[in-house]
Amino acid sequence: MDKVYTKIILEKARIAQVKSEYIKKCGKKYVYVDKNFNEKECEIKEIINIMEENLKYPMFVKPSNSGSSVGVSKVKNNEELEKAIKYASEFDRKMLVEEGIVR
Repeated sequence: MDKVYTKIILEKARIAQVKSEYIKKCGKKYVYVDKNFNEKECEIKEIINIMEENLKYPMFVKPSNSGSSVGVSKVKNNEELEKAIKYASEFDRKMLVEEGIVR
């Protein structure tokens, strides 16, 4: 059920995946967790900037530990991204932000 840990396992198994980023909500702040699991406490605007630097729109914001599509949002801009992160954090403190595939 944990989307973040599932991505880590799939990556170690060398299974191709979409680009993603991992963030956490800690109180009123957010924490960006990089690929080496270093953590950086940030305001929401800084989280948005990091996501936009590392991923392309559309993006999907997902609570890490909820089933099905509960708390999942597809976003096309930074305003939607901020709302989606706040919404996903209502379901889990860990969140996965994935780059959408455009064909």
